[in-house]
Amino acid sequence: MYKTSFNGLKVSVNGVYSAYNLSQEELYSLKRSFGEGNVNGSNGNYTVFKNAKRKVILTLFVHELWIPICFDIRKDLLELYNSDRLYEQDIKALSKKLKTMRIQIHVEYDNLSSSWHIVDYDKFLALLQNLINT
Repeated sequence: MYKTSFNGLKVSVNGVYSAYNLSQEELYSLKRSFGEGNVNGSNGNYTVFKNAKRKVILTLFVHELWIPICFDIRKDLLELYNSDRLYEQDIKALSKKLKTMRIQIHVEYDNLSSSWHIVDYDKFLALLQNLINT
């Protein structure tokens, strides 16, 4: 088991693209390529959301090994916020609270799956829920 230091929460979005100053013909082509429901905007400026991959990355720094490790905790945060959307300002505020607390989280490495996991993850989620509610 290793002790880690909290290094932050960060929103990551891939697969969201913007297109500017589109003509009607270009807009029709964009909608044909990505689907009507995956294109949003107006006045020639549009955003494409097809195949978007959204994550909230928890970064920890492992003591003794001195390496960073990351976890995608977006699904759990959606449940904690009881929402189907997360707002970047909320994640930044939560990250700031956690950084101020200088929390340390214990992790273990599983050689069989070659992956890290957080020890007492439920306890960490309870802390997040408490911070979200205050």
